[in-house]
Amino acid sequence: MRYLVLLLLTLTVSCQSNEHKLEEGRWVGALSPMNHPKMENPVAYDVSYNESDELEIILIGPSGAPIQTRKPKLNADTLTFSFNEPDKQVYLNCKLIQDKNSFSGKCTDMEGKWAKFTMNPPQ
Repeated sequence: MRYLVLLLLTLTVSCQSNEHKLEEGRWVGALSPMNHPKMENPVAYDVSYNESDELEIILIGPSGAPIQTRKPKLNADTLTFSFNEPDKQVYLNCKLIQDKNSFSGKCTDMEGKWAKFTMNPPQ
């Protein structure tokens, strides 16, 4: 009986900790600038966890250049991170909301200009 209770507790903790983690691998999506909302530029996200089990995301922009994100965090259904847009050197703060397995939301600069980003899990 004691073994069964311990096993159930272990499984419960494992399930709870995994539900707040992103699947590692290459996620794909698109970005749509606010001034061209129907335009979709392809982007990718290399998602991994470091030795300290901290989330790391490398954003691959439309040019194919890797961009290190800063402070990526998944809290419940909200993914946040920031990065420097390489062309104009603009700092962007991103907030993507989960819908089923995918995420979508806006990355916004200090002036309030934004682009919509989508993020779909690895296939």
